[in-house]
Amino acid sequence: MNFVKDVLYESEYSNLSELNCRSIVRTCEFIGVKGDFSVFSKMNLQIGKICAPDEWALYITKALQGNVYVNPPGGQSFFDKEKYKSNNIKLQFLESELKPYIQRIGHFEQGLSILDIMMFCKGNEIKDILEDYKIIE
Repeated sequence: MNFVKDVLYESEYSNLSELNCRSIVRTCEFIGVKGDFSVFSKMNLQIGKICAPDEWALYITKALQGNVYVNPPGGQSFFDKEKYKSNNIKLQFLESELKPYIQRIGHFEQGLSILDIMMFCKGNEIKDILEDYKIIE
């Protein structure tokens, strides 16, 4: 509850992006994951005209001189793998295994939000759950 209060009620946001960033940073702190986060609109990156949904990731990765882009598996249907290959960027998809944990509802309901995991698991247990994944190319 402290997490939800902190993110939703004790902070003010001028846009949805600020709320998203705050919730990601606080989630990582709760779990014990360190990271460096940047917001695209504040990075002053020059990217090409976006003509397809997968081009945001492509152009940002290129602008940052990256050579790998990892996305959740739900995006596989609209990412053009050849477009990434021709730009020398390896396109990968991260698929979580989501081991069962006790949800106190009588059965395990897979694929709920990180908030559900945070309600029922400690930080080190959450890290173990999240570290169980495979990379799809």
